[in-house]
Amino acid sequence: MLTLRYFFRRSINALLTYVAALILVFFIPRIIPGSPEELLASSYRLPAEAATALRVRFGLDRPLFEQFMLYIKNVVFTFPPDFGISYSYYPAPVWNIVVSALPWTLFLLTLSTILTAILGTSLGILAAWKHGTKLETIISTIALFLLSTPHFWIAIIFIMIFGVYIPIFPIAGAYSSHMASKQFFSLEFITDVLWHAALPILSLVSSNFAVYTIVMRDNMISTMGEDYITLAEAKGLKPLQVVFKHAARNALLPVLTMLFLNLGTMVGGAIVIEAVFSYPGVGLLLFNAILSLDYPLIHGFFYIVTISVIVANYIADIFYALIDPRVRY
Repeated sequence: MLTLRYFFRRSINALLTYVAALILVFFIPRIIPGSPEELLASSYRLPAEAATALRVRFGLDRPLFEQFMLYIKNVVFTFPPDFGISYSYYPAPVWNIVVSALPWTLFLLTLSTILTAILGTSLGILAAWKHGTKLETIISTIALFLLSTPHFWIAIIFIMIFGVYIPIFPIAGAYSSHMASKQFFSLEFITDVLWHAALPILSLVSSNFAVYTIVMRDNMISTMGEDYITLAEAKGLKPLQVVFKHAARNALLPVLTMLFLNLGTMVGGAIVIEAVFSYPGVGLLLFNAILSLDYPLIHGFFYIVTISVIVANYIADIFYALIDPRVRY
């Protein structure tokens, strides 16, 4: 009964969050000063009559409540969600634009999330194992420094070092122009894509692994003081066995939860990183959409990100409850 009540409560929370996100996704872009038709008209040096025609064409002349109800109808009750036509990529549908850019962002986030979790967790375990030593101080200092450093600053530093002074990696794009004619899954194309993704991934990993390091270190230090760890040491187990087989496994529980929750943060970082490196993912799309006040494209991006974060949150809650029964009570 308590388990069903827990799942039901989490489901209701996820649903309420979804409803609140739907409302915010619609209204927040409209708070930004300016109007899409005026920006488009000024960009293409169109007369005032053209701006008025664009306003009518995009349906921006309708009352705000009518626009909102049409948005709800097209997004909630249509599959796939119909966000309309992009203003800045007219007449391409928003869904097609986002879907074409999404694989690049997923590729970037998947690799960087895996590397971030592995590196951060490993350094956290090492720092806790060497608690009170200079090595722990060095790891903690670096982690705290990177944690307080903006994503874009780290990206710019990597561009200066590995793109300008020591030009090892490309600093823009997802692949070389001459690779456009190559087969998508050929070894040559994949190698070129990884080569272009090196700096964006390195920037994301450097910006995010510190969280895992600090959380894992604190959890490990707390776990190492438990009675069952003292018992394991009294049995004569080797230090590595105590650290990895007993302490690390239990300290990993909050980190696993954070892995799901961190997806939202990683997406936010990807927006900045993709803009800095001109990487053709949904982050760069959003950056351009905000500059041009492309409401449908902004709706599409934030809707997909919101759904991803809510689902990741929900899975994390359920997963954590299955691992640790105390959460359900």
